[in-house]
Amino acid sequence: MKFFISAVLFVLLFYIINRIIEPRLIRQCLQKILLNSDDSETLPAKLLYVTMGKNRVFTELSLPIPSKDGEEINIGIIAVNRAGVYIICQINGEGLIENPSEQKWKHIFNGNYIEFDNPFRIQEGARNLIEYYAKNSGLGAVKAHSLLVYTNPDLRFTHNLNRSIVSAENLNKKLSAMDKRGKLSHLQVRHMCKILSDINSGTYF
Repeated sequence: MKFFISAVLFVLLFYIINRIIEPRLIRQCLQKILLNSDDSETLPAKLLYVTMGKNRVFTELSLPIPSKDGEEINIGIIAVNRAGVYIICQINGEGLIENPSEQKWKHIFNGNYIEFDNPFRIQEGARNLIEYYAKNSGLGAVKAHSLLVYTNPDLRFTHNLNRSIVSAENLNKKLSAMDKRGKLSHLQVRHMCKILSDINSGTYF
């Protein structure tokens, strides 16, 4: 009888911590980061550390290009989960983004505009390179994706937002949902993280 009561109490305590207390603490932590944000380039990483941990989030990753001695592709922030590898690009500020499927986009604010390359197109080489390294290591099921994060909720886009464009406040929820739907095992995720870590440190063979 005592064992049964202890088991029930343990389950109840686990439920309270896991389903009520922990999500509330995570929300508070994320809100604090967003409120204190200065739109720094490390904002997505700081947000992801809360729910993913530092072992699955990489910053300033350098990937050597095979058969091209000395040439590398440098990537800002990468996150790895059961849905694959996500290259995260960030857009700051308010105003309007013209985001056609063509090569060039425009950021318009107060009558001025800045033209820049379509982030999904310019990251194609990086995505292919990540998948090359994954396949070379026996992880052919790993897919690389691009994810565009905008930090200002007042920023607007001229074209409909696709699933690869997300606000900073919804970044963790987005990747958590993708992680739940992902097909990779936890072992494969750890293996992919080790590959990226070894490549970045120069110990990958």
